[in-house]
Parts: sequence; C-alpha cells; structure tokens
Amino acid sequence: MSTAADDTAADFPFVAIVHRPGLPDVHLGFAFEHQARQAAWSLADDLHNTSHIQGTTVGWSPTPESATSLAPVPTDPCVLAALIAGEPVGEPTGRAFPDLYSRLKAQEGYDASARIWGDACRWLDHVESAPD
Repeated sequence: MSTAADDTAADFPFVAIVHRPGLPDVHLGFAFEHQARQAAWSLADDLHNTSHIQGTTVGWSPTPESATSLAPVPTDPCVLAALIAGEPVGEPTGRAFPDLYSRLKAQEGYDASARIWGDACRWLDHVESAPD
C-alpha cells in the first residue's frame, strides 16, 4: 500500500471500506457521502478485474470513531509519480488491493484517473531517464 497520510473522521467524515479477510480493513477518506459511495462502487467493480484476497468486500459508511482513514490520492502528477515509484513491485497477491491506481480511479473516475496516471507515468519516465 502507498504511504498516504493518515487522517481522522473530522477531516474525512465518510469512508469507502475495503474488508480483506485476514488483513486490516482499509478506510479511504472522503469529504462527502456521494464520494464515498462512488468510490465503494468503483472498488467493488474492480474486484472483477484485479487480484484480491478471496472474500474481499467493499462498502461505505460515515467514518467510524476508531478508524484511521487514508487521505485521497494526490492528483498532482509530480507528487503521484513519487508515490508510483514507491509502490511495491512483484507478483500480484491481492494483499495490496486497493492499489494506488484503484484508489485514484475510485476517487476521480476512469477518464480523469487515466489522464492523471498517464501524466504521472510520463513524468516518472522523464525523471528516471534524465542523466545524473
């Protein structure tokens, strides 16, 4: 999972919740109920085409008092590129669901996330190919 800042219910009163059997729940924080609902729908849809732990479920709710939420994924391509570079590489095991792209897509929608992700990848390619 990426290294996003942890925030409280005061910052993000609604969450999309990813329950992965045998692992801690993931709470993705949102300012508005409709954002959490949309994110939950998007993440549930991703269960059809991504690697995940069998029995994973997705929902949304007001942020539970004891929950620590992950902040939204940054949409600045330069900042996002640094997060992409820090993502673990390896065989998909489902333990990382929702990955950074799934979170961005859940947050921004398909078209916007594809554009933002593409810009971040181009920035990352540029930075990695620049001579030292």
